[in-house]
Amino acid sequence: MFLVFNKIRHLFITIMLFFFLFTTRNFVDIRIYKNYISLCKKSIKFYEGNEKNNKQPFFSICIPVYNMEKYIETSLLSVLNQSFRDFEIVIVNDYSQDNSKKIIEKFQSENSKIRLINHGNNLGVYKSRVDSIKNSKGNYIIFLDPDDIIPNSNLLNHLNEYNFFYNEDIIEFTVIMYKESYNKLYFPSNHRSNHFHNFHEHIIYNPNLSNILFFENSKYSDVFCRCIWNKMIRKEILFKTINFLGSRAYYKKHFDFAEDTIINIVNFEFASNYSNLHLIGYMYNIREESMSHSNKGKNMNLKMTYNLFFFYRLFHQYIKHFNKDLNYLYFDLKSFDYYLNYINHYNSSYSKKKPIIKFYKNLFKESNISDEFKSYINKFLFNFAK
Repeated sequence: MFLVFNKIRHLFITIMLFFFLFTTRNFVDIRIYKNYISLCKKSIKFYEGNEKNNKQPFFSICIPVYNMEKYIETSLLSVLNQSFRDFEIVIVNDYSQDNSKKIIEKFQSENSKIRLINHGNNLGVYKSRVDSIKNSKGNYIIFLDPDDIIPNSNLLNHLNEYNFFYNEDIIEFTVIMYKESYNKLYFPSNHRSNHFHNFHEHIIYNPNLSNILFFENSKYSDVFCRCIWNKMIRKEILFKTINFLGSRAYYKKHFDFAEDTIINIVNFEFASNYSNLHLIGYMYNIREESMSHSNKGKNMNLKMTYNLFFFYRLFHQYIKHFNKDLNYLYFDLKSFDYYLNYINHYNSSYSKKKPIIKFYKNLFKESNISDEFKSYINKFLFNFAK
């Protein structure tokens, strides 16, 4: 009887959340949103009174936080409301200057599943994620950004049941997106440039997993999602990845944008199996003020461009180190053209263009790149270096 009642409770809470998302303007001071929070809190309070603390949790939900007082409560509630209870929440507060820390500490005082690590200064998302991995106790890790939520209250239960049979290194689940400024909830496009999989379920066992997923023209070329936060990842894989990246100064110096993508790509070098499921498990909140999506003004546009440039240099280093096909970078750089237009548009000096020009010239000298790639580089240098 309790199990039936509990399933009904979770279904009702999920329906309330989706109704809220479709009918409200933002996350603050909305009556139905408060009702959703109230329902989650009642469910969580019930769990807290009826469960024993597990010293070795199956899941660690790792959350890096910096100035997220507007969102962190909802994010934490979406995790604490999970029907599968064998998890912990590892939060790294990256020297927040707002009320994020106070909100987290209040949750922590009421829930034994939450552990908080505080940074003495702002170290960035990459270091925060590394510290959350190192301080985790779970067998598997799921990353959650503090402005996003897990909309499916049975996600951990589904993942646990699936993994019981297949024992995967990485399991990927479906993302939905909420665009705050338009109050719109939608599924990502299947188009490759969005970096989300096409929702076809796959189970892949292969020691050359990264090649199959995103370095060969295969039937799997469009299933791989570059983001790290819609996956359940075996902790041993993540330790191998951060040890690899941490021993190379080049990566440590330039991790200021798309750091989760580099972590994720390297993960697949050390994984030997992977599944993707048509299972909604993550709601990605696209915020206007987010660095990844803000498009306001000269400084932000130029910052976005140079951050992307640093990412492609990192990606090039990865390809070189693991002897991958350099031609894959060609497809990424073509999408980079849109951002490079900002540099010419704002009449940036040659000194600011110089590192980009040097990067492309060095690429041209690489062996085994296609004539098409070389032609693209020549055309780019002719137009960009003016």
